[in-house]
Amino acid sequence: MKISKYQNRILAMVTFFVFFFGLITVIYSDSYQNTLEEQRKKLYGSWNIASYHTSDDEIQTLEKNATIDKVGKVEVLGDILDREGDNIGAIGSADNSFFSLGNIKTLSGHMPRNANEIAIEASYLTRLGYSYELGQNIHLNILFYDKEGNEQIGVYQFVLTGVIKNYSSYWKTQNNELPSFFITKRKSIGTNKNGTITKHIFISLKEKYKEEADALQVLCQRGEFVKNDYVYGEYSGGRLFILERNMLQFFILGIGCITIFLLLYIDLKNQTENLLIMRILGATKAQIFQIYIKKKKEVMLFPGIAGIFFGVALPSVLVTIINKYGNYRLYLRLSWINILGLIVLFTLVILFVFFISIIRLLKLPLRGKLQQQTEYKIVKRRRKLNKKNLFKILNIFQRKEKILSVMLVTVLSAFMLLTVYQTWEAYRSYRFSSINYPDDYTFGRLMGHIGSEDTMTEEQLSLIKGVYGVGKVESVAISSNIKLMFSGKTDDIYLKKVKEGMRDDFTQKQQLDNYIYGPLVGVSDNLTGSYLKQVEHSSKKKLKNNEVILYIPDYIKTEKEMLQVDLDLDSSTQKNGENIQERMIKEGDTVTINTKEGEKILNIVGVIHCFKDEMPASLNPMVTYGVLCNESTYRSICGKYSPCYVTVGVQKGTIPYQTDIELSKVNTSLYFENNRVEREEQLNNLILKVIMTFVLTVIGLLFLLLIRLGIGLSIEKQKIRRYQTLYQLGMEKIIIWKYFLKNNFTESFFGVLLGNIALAFYRYVTERKNLTEFADYSIQNSLSFYMEICKRCVAFTHWEFLILVVIILILLNFFIAAACDYQKVYGKIK
Repeated sequence: MKISKYQNRILAMVTFFVFFFGLITVIYSDSYQNTLEEQRKKLYGSWNIASYHTSDDEIQTLEKNATIDKVGKVEVLGDILDREGDNIGAIGSADNSFFSLGNIKTLSGHMPRNANEIAIEASYLTRLGYSYELGQNIHLNILFYDKEGNEQIGVYQFVLTGVIKNYSSYWKTQNNELPSFFITKRKSIGTNKNGTITKHIFISLKEKYKEEADALQVLCQRGEFVKNDYVYGEYSGGRLFILERNMLQFFILGIGCITIFLLLYIDLKNQTENLLIMRILGATKAQIFQIYIKKKKEVMLFPGIAGIFFGVALPSVLVTIINKYGNYRLYLRLSWINILGLIVLFTLVILFVFFISIIRLLKLPLRGKLQQQTEYKIVKRRRKLNKKNLFKILNIFQRKEKILSVMLVTVLSAFMLLTVYQTWEAYRSYRFSSINYPDDYTFGRLMGHIGSEDTMTEEQLSLIKGVYGVGKVESVAISSNIKLMFSGKTDDIYLKKVKEGMRDDFTQKQQLDNYIYGPLVGVSDNLTGSYLKQVEHSSKKKLKNNEVILYIPDYIKTEKEMLQVDLDLDSSTQKNGENIQERMIKEGDTVTINTKEGEKILNIVGVIHCFKDEMPASLNPMVTYGVLCNESTYRSICGKYSPCYVTVGVQKGTIPYQTDIELSKVNTSLYFENNRVEREEQLNNLILKVIMTFVLTVIGLLFLLLIRLGIGLSIEKQKIRRYQTLYQLGMEKIIIWKYFLKNNFTESFFGVLLGNIALAFYRYVTERKNLTEFADYSIQNSLSFYMEICKRCVAFTHWEFLILVVIILILLNFFIAAACDYQKVYGKIK
């Protein structure tokens, strides 16, 4: 039969796509996680543990350990001195395992092979004034120690054979020095080959022992044990991604199950008459079962095999093309355990559907006259026949199809909402990081900083400004709390409430009398304009000497009697909390500060009550009554300008990784952070997530289209007969189609709303985790705990984006269904 052939084609196509898209999803998700891991291994090395400053005995002990997969050894022979005699890097040798574990590659040339050859990190060549030309002679001043521990300096000449991609500034070293100049072990430094040599060992563990890396610390008693945390799953999103990946695969499998079951159900329903005729003609039940199974096997076997083949082959081809022509490198992972598991699972699903089909056949009597085989029990209800309820009467047999349609839309909507919303969260996280921490490098931390001993000298600040590739440098220095005396009136109620509401770790302990205390915040001259922009109605571009900006934040008291500024508030707190504001101190007042040289009067040119959105959070001092001034004013009051926080930007057109190296070598007591590399990783991961979301969304829409066709196919004969009769009786096609549109919109609307249940569950799990693991929260009772989670879900959900996605999904489902029904109404009804 023509319809049967068409239906079999649909079934074959869906079978192909079930295996094809299922395998693509598994392979892509595994490859996505593998790409994140390889990116970190490429940057931070693939070793799991290291022992710095170790001994030969310890190396031998570790090499014999059964948990170890590969060992890389490196020897530091001496230090390289520049023309001024300053130490700029280390020289040493390493074995091939070290280069392999560290993913250390040459940009050009090769590693040294002979005693007079050398390979150098790219940034150090530039720092010494050499080009990347291979074969040139390199003259080095080397500081080393003989076996008695005496310091020696020698001048050596090498031939450059390789330029190494920078690696040493990224690795976790705990301030231990790694070689940036590599020579062979056959080359000795100094007159005595038995001079002082520093040895490091880097170890990769066998897969099943990687999570137990800390246990090997007992074997590293002589050396300094370091664990390379960056290669573990929590740093590449691995553990969090497992839950997300499993949820995506669950929905893919759920869609596949619904698709195959529905189409086999449709096929059995359409083939019932043929099977009954065969039974009347004398065929046994066993023969009918064999014919039915054989027929379905012919329809589904080859497409299933083809789907498996192309599902495995196509990702390999796509990854090869992307790696060859794209800007981002993907690392393909074919996990045969996951692939075979998916194939087995889908096969079992198909067998289960066959079993359900056979059970349905057993329920049919398969005997007697054809007209007596099926009986429909219709509930008789008296209805007044009119145009409004005419369609309901004619479509009384379509309730199952409508339920299946709503269920289909629910599953697909849940799947799409989860993937799209998670991608949106990743984008928001990247955007937040880019806006609030836009600088390429930072030294120190600013939030809640008051008079810390961790500061930077002005000499160190000048050294940072002179590093290759450094562009804009901004700095902030904060003193301890000092007494502030204002010329105008102050709000004593504000001060009292701030003292009462602040937590102990923020309490300004000096405020025990009636005076106001606050820190002096000195900012670099190129940064004063950013703070002046936060002042309402201010036209000033720079702060002059003895001009200050006062930071007096607006607070809102929460239900727990805690004070929070607007940056930390959710909508419910903003609406219900008590506002605490200081408006008596105004622009034009003065503030007097006692110094060693006497009283110093400062002019208040602006008051900041709330930082605007464009102000990076990294530049927010977050200290009440903070007095912001320029460097000169700060220096005149405190005696010296010692920044506790420094931000650094990279000049355009320079080599960023060379700047990475040189800045990491600047020795300060402040924590150094390379935001540029982290931001690039975030961007690459976001791009991969967007690609994955796009692929999975297309998969879902294709499934939706195919299943819609299948549902329509199951009732096509009956529909065409009913509505063709109506059309012949005078009803216009547009009226029939409008009825279809109404049904389609209702099914799409309720299906998408029900799909939000999965997203609500995801948001609940996320906020519960945030509340219990990251927030300072103690569970008082179960009811209040669950209410708090619900409040957070409402407050921190991005409702504008969610509503937009829901509307788009409703319209997509509606238009796909409308297009399918349009073809039926205007193509089949005559």
